Amino acid sequence: MSKLPSSRRGGAGDGVLGPSGFLQTKVMVPRLGLGLLERSVLRERLSAHVQPTLTLISAPAGFGKTTLLSLWCQSVGEQGRAIAWLSLDQADNDPQRFWAYVVRAFEPKHGNVATHDNQLASLHQQPLETAVSTLLNTLTGLPHPVTLVLDDYHVIVEQAIHASLARFVANLPPTVRVVLASRTDPPLQLARLRIRGELMELRAADLCLTVDEIGTFVTNTLHVDLPGQVITALATATEGWIGAIQIAALGLRDQSDPAAIVSDLRGSHHHLVEYFAQEVLQHVPSHVQDLLLHT
Repeated sequence: MSKLPSSRRGGAGDGVLGPSGFLQTKVMVPRLGLGLLERSVLRERLSAHVQPTLTLISAPAGFGKTTLLSLWCQSVGEQGRAIAWLSLDQADNDPQRFWAYVVRAFEPKHGNVATHDNQLASLHQQPLETAVSTLLNTLTGLPHPVTLVLDDYHVIVEQAIHASLARFVANLPPTVRVVLASRTDPPLQLARLRIRGELMELRAADLCLTVDEIGTFVTNTLHVDLPGQVITALATATEGWIGAIQIAALGLRDQSDPAAIVSDLRGSHHHLVEYFAQEVLQHVPSHVQDLLLHT
């Protein structure tokens, strides 16, 4: 049976994290840019007084999941709630590595939750199932609430991780909550959680921008000046999809008649993206393309 790794340099789980060791930025809330939409309604839903065991934010790329979570974490952090953040990547499909990083996310940093005690220090000596139980028992003793955020969970395909995380979520103490962002629904017994009222969901339809939000986003975040009728047309053509709006607004910026271009692109917002992908994305570096498509 798998075991969590031995520690190195004093951190739980460093030994399994590869030749470069522990990467601090994976357990840091991403830095926010200037001029971002507040998304106050969505942040209020995430901060509901009656908080579910699991919050799932499920939507395709380009819907602003990470940005929303970063904004929310910043606001609740200012209110004193501890956040344990983990940005996932494909290398985290090793169960040992995954849980080692979860443990590190809970360790003391930036004044957040501290759970690195004698129990956690001995996790490497335990089978995976027992180690998860030890982590749960340690979290039960926390004197204050903490939220674990798992971003980009869609990269996880390892069934052992799904199974252990489902068990972790099913046995969380009242002071701990999990927020998970993914492009697809994870196999975590969502139907059972939904029936029990222990699941809160935000989906693509919830993340879509309103006409007013599109106007603010285009003007204040993208710094593109477009007439009101073009903003309205963009809302119709993109159905509020942030990724499409971002690409389209940049493509329309230097057009002499942006309204005519948008009105000609009737139909699916995917057609709009295809058009501006050809007109805009081919002229920018690949790392900028990734930023536009995944912000």
